[in-house]
Amino acid sequence: MQTRDQTAPSAISADMALRLAQALNTSAEMWLEMQLKYELWQAAQRPRTPVAPLHTSR
Repeated sequence: MQTRDQTAPSAISADMALRLAQALNTSAEMWLEMQLKYELWQAAQRPRTPVAPLHTSR
């Protein structure tokens, strides 16, 4: 049997979102949107190398 570190956060999967929605009378979309917002926030906290804008020719 595999176990994971209980202190390490894990992402909410689509299946878990459906289960939470059913158990808590909410929507799966709500859970997945919260997960996405959290991941975007986490990414914004990390330093990133600047990216040059793309130039398109017309």
